[in-house]
Amino acid sequence: MHKKRNILAAKMSLHPDFPSVDGTVNLTSSWSIKLSQAHSRRVEDGSFVLWRPNFTIWINIWENIHNQSIESRLKRIVADASPNRFNETSEFKNRFHLFTYRLEEESDGEPAPSYYGHAIGPNDSVQLAIYFDDLNDVNTASEILESIRFETAAHGN
Repeated sequence: MHKKRNILAAKMSLHPDFPSVDGTVNLTSSWSIKLSQAHSRRVEDGSFVLWRPNFTIWINIWENIHNQSIESRLKRIVADASPNRFNETSEFKNRFHLFTYRLEEESDGEPAPSYYGHAIGPNDSVQLAIYFDDLNDVNTASEILESIRFETAAHGN
């Protein structure tokens, strides 16, 4: 009963004018992430945005229009990433490469912790920028980045 009450409270705090999502969220026909809590969703400036109070995920999908290898795109992404990044991880997963890192940014003069992830597959990549107000949410951000999955009809899960 306690868990049900928490889920209901979380959904009530979402934006009433936008649909909500939780659980597995399909980003494309190949990419998905898993959310442990309900989030409102919208599209803004070409980005898919998932948010709840004090926690926002900006998602962009980038096509591999120049037919570059995963390795060459990863090299460019790493070179372009902030030199102030920390807690960097880079690993090849099931048919894609996941590169993540944290940043301490500023918003309105206040610290704004963030977690970035790039999941690079053969035909496209997913860029996630997760912003949160409470440092206790760093684990939630990490879990979302680690939950990213790449599936194709030919390979399944």
